[in-house]
Amino acid sequence: MIELPESRIVPMRFEPRGRWRQRTKKRAARKCLNTPQSAQIVNQMVKYSPAILDRTFGALADPTRRRILEQLSSGDHCVTDLAKRHDMSLPAVSKHLRVLEEAGLIRRRRRGRVHSLRLHAKPMKAAQAWIESYRRFWEESFTRLDNFLSELENKNHERSNKSK
Repeated sequence: MIELPESRIVPMRFEPRGRWRQRTKKRAARKCLNTPQSAQIVNQMVKYSPAILDRTFGALADPTRRRILEQLSSGDHCVTDLAKRHDMSLPAVSKHLRVLEEAGLIRRRRRGRVHSLRLHAKPMKAAQAWIESYRRFWEESFTRLDNFLSELENKNHERSNKSK
């Protein structure tokens, strides 16, 4: 048996590749969002958790998920009813439902083999409140700009009257 000097021994490092690597990165990102340190980082303007807003806006970004929420706004539906109304397979609809469920936008009840889904709008209310705070900010900014421009216009009008 040949012995190698210690400087030549290199520890092997496992590097995940392909789809598995992407999944591990996503899991690590989810774990980071659930840590107490990241939960303390909030937008200073409105004091909302960025993880909740990210999940809510991420779920609402897809038109299929928005249509599913629109259907659920009329009342409870089972998964098969929702799948029939969309031109996609049951597993594809289930993936969309999982995203909505993780975002907290829907609630699932199981009765035997039937899964009944209900709209839960509380995360959307938080997102709407976040948007509303920025709307107020921009409206106040535009009002101040409008006042400034009207003052400039009045000064220019007075100068032109004095020069005549």
